[in-house]
Amino acid sequence: MSEYWNPQMETMKKVELEELRLKRIKAIVNYTYRNSQFYKELYEDMGANPEDVKTYDDFRNKIPLFRKDQIRDKRVETGDPFGTMLTIPPDQIERIHPSTGTTGAPTFTALTAEEVHVASEPGTRLAWMWKIRPGMRLLSAIHFVGFWHWWSTFLGVLTMNKLGLNTELIAYNAYLHLFGFPTARMSLGKFRGDWALLPPDTALACINEFARMGKDPKDAIPGLKYVTSAGEAISPKHRRYLMEKFGLLDWFDAWGCSDPFTLAGECYVHDGLHTCSDYWSLELIDAETEELLGPGEKGEIVVTNLWMRALPFVRFGTEDFGEQIDETCKCGRTHHRVKVFDRASWVVNVAGKKISPFALRLIMERHPETEEASFNIIKYAKKMDTLKIKASYKESITKDPEELKKRIAGEIKSELGVEAEIEWVPYEQLHKTLHKITRMVDLTKEG
Repeated sequence: MSEYWNPQMETMKKVELEELRLKRIKAIVNYTYRNSQFYKELYEDMGANPEDVKTYDDFRNKIPLFRKDQIRDKRVETGDPFGTMLTIPPDQIERIHPSTGTTGAPTFTALTAEEVHVASEPGTRLAWMWKIRPGMRLLSAIHFVGFWHWWSTFLGVLTMNKLGLNTELIAYNAYLHLFGFPTARMSLGKFRGDWALLPPDTALACINEFARMGKDPKDAIPGLKYVTSAGEAISPKHRRYLMEKFGLLDWFDAWGCSDPFTLAGECYVHDGLHTCSDYWSLELIDAETEELLGPGEKGEIVVTNLWMRALPFVRFGTEDFGEQIDETCKCGRTHHRVKVFDRASWVVNVAGKKISPFALRLIMERHPETEEASFNIIKYAKKMDTLKIKASYKESITKDPEELKKRIAGEIKSELGVEAEIEWVPYEQLHKTLHKITRMVDLTKEG
């Protein structure tokens, strides 16, 4: 079988792809100005004229970006749950998806019935890239049936039909919500799956629960071949660890942002996450100065959705910290790729140095006692002298917790250049938001 679902589009010449992207950028900028109160006010307040956008550089330099808090402020001001961004009558909305609320009050995305169909194309491309093939059974630790987040649209019934999967089985018997683990545990054993959508933290919870039961994950979820994870970037070492635990052929990382309805994922090369450049335009900025950044630099990812019209997102700051790759991947796909490390807001200032949770994870994963890298960074001030960490370790193999603490703190000092104070706590006591470990707990926020 072909490596690509849509070979013509996925391997399109870069010049042609950029021409298509610019054409769609111009169209969405003009559309939002004419049809959305939010964008009309945003553009006029910043002196931006959509007609001035002739090139990609014009777009980045002349069209203002915005962030989630501006939507929230507009909601409070107007009472409109969509913050005056909506361009259609509410009765034309097919689906409304909430964000997780990881960074504050949840915001919403709205789609028409036609847009639900459109979303199935990039969803199918990525699913095919993740080795989902006709006849497979899929398991999910994210509850699709209730339309949680945007997964139910990208990998919903329309996508499953395109891929030749038994959608009735998937929707009612195989999609599992692991927050109710006893029920999920029984279902996992009965409905064998070939592929699973499994956030890394949920995978660790599964491993720990199976260990408590005296079961090997390979036996508890027999026949599983591939996993796609989302919610937090996965390091190469952590990928190998999870693949070994579950007996997998491959583990693919994925990233998305629910507001601009964006999805990207790894191929078998594992060198960045593929986007669909005909559906989304991604760029990087410095999160503090909003200076424009280029390929190879690290900064905040900014997304423009090129296909949504009901609730469009143009130059939306995702608050995710990453790097953009423009070169053609070894798999042959020509679209842009990104490496996503952390939430931009999770990067803390310690002794004048910017410390990211991902950098700490790489250190924690080296040690067998903490290879699962389960920790919270505690932000007790905007500028800190010491990196404060709450973390858990494997009791079964940890002989001396104090020695382990000194060992890890020493590596943090040597590699990151800051002093570290580590407090050991049980895994259950770590701060979490739904299925995600909250990598940075901000004590500086009011309330």
